[in-house]
Amino acid sequence: VYGVLARYHNHFSNKASYNADSVIHYANLAMLDNADNAMVKFQATNLSATNNFYGPLRNNLNSTTVVNPTAIRQATFIANLENGTNAEFAGVQDPRAWYLLRGNTNGTIKGVTPNLGQAVVAAADRPENFWGSSQAGVALNTAPNPENGRYVFRNAAPVPVLTASEMHFLKAEAAFRKGDKTTALAAYKEGINQSFNLLTSTYQANVPPAKLITEPTKAAYLNNTTIVPATPAGLNLSKIMLQKYISMFVHGALETWLDMRRFHYTDVDPATGNQVYRDFALPTDLFQDNGGLPVQRMRPRFNSEYVWNILELERIGATQNDYHVKEMWITKP
Repeated sequence: VYGVLARYHNHFSNKASYNADSVIHYANLAMLDNADNAMVKFQATNLSATNNFYGPLRNNLNSTTVVNPTAIRQATFIANLENGTNAEFAGVQDPRAWYLLRGNTNGTIKGVTPNLGQAVVAAADRPENFWGSSQAGVALNTAPNPENGRYVFRNAAPVPVLTASEMHFLKAEAAFRKGDKTTALAAYKEGINQSFNLLTSTYQANVPPAKLITEPTKAAYLNNTTIVPATPAGLNLSKIMLQKYISMFVHGALETWLDMRRFHYTDVDPATGNQVYRDFALPTDLFQDNGGLPVQRMRPRFNSEYVWNILELERIGATQNDYHVKEMWITKP
């Protein structure tokens, strides 16, 4: 409950009523280490519903009709955050990369550009699919046997709902907005630490032995001042939000989406002159009904509200072709 309340109060960051102290208060009462995380666990029997949504048995990541560009692969943005080419963390390779993402036949971490797919990527640079199948030849969306997925992409892998890492990042953002950068820096560093600890305690399966995180590799990352500034003055919103993005990759996608909408995807931090989500670029070939605008909300499901509640949808404008790009009230001032 406290974790939900911390999230709730942080959602209002663009409003005059935003109260950083409320975020910090509830984050302090929520999970502080991974033993308290809210996780969905799976029995992983032969019954589909007992398996992880992202695992190979349920086959939800298998795009068989159109393999390019719709096949699901890791994007360039997350890959660059991990491989040291994102401008905010330039030159620092993240040891978590081989837990969260997949390598290629070159032995590197790279991603694909949304809407372009892997066909435009050199064969040896194409990342494996999330179940561990090489893409160096033809696009292959199936899973190898035996199961070779990592992270949440396994049939029995638990999926986090609320984590200690997220709570620390919520506290870091709120304290930063409040002007308490000392508290913000401490919470930021602990958020990264808890992210590492979650991976090493829960998601070691199928990580290459040479890529397993050790205490020295974690310490080296946390002690790198490009990642964790030496003083509170070096902290900025980009660092906080990008590390939160990494820590919530996949399992926290909906919350991350709201975070990005709070910053209108490409808002610039006036304190640094850089985008908060540094190096993030919106696709240029958006669907025609978008009118050049990024998506802001999900459309109502076609076979429920449209069938049973069409008058109410018309009242709120949800039948309009551009309804999905109308900004949500919560992200407005």
